[in-house]
Amino acid sequence: MFRQGDVLLVRAKVPQDADVKGDLIIAYGESTGHSHRLVGQGCVLLTRGAEMFARLEQPAQLQHEEHAPIQLLRGEYAIIRQREYSPQAVRNVND
Repeated sequence: MFRQGDVLLVRAKVPQDADVKGDLIIAYGESTGHSHRLVGQGCVLLTRGAEMFARLEQPAQLQHEEHAPIQLLRGEYAIIRQREYSPQAVRNVND
């Protein structure tokens, strides 16, 4: 399990019907424009509806301008956006 700001990666099998996403951006910061992104050879982001997954053929990094890079191990991951509660609604955490 790896966590960086509002993004959590947990080991999980990528569904066979997931579609390849066109880039390696996991999430954009709404206030800063910075992004959580994968960096490395053999990285693929995939989506299935609102779900997102990563397949790493070799070790890679999770990078963001406001956080230290995190070394990721080879494998498959489900990507979960952290959520927070407010009286108005449950919403994604903004990093």
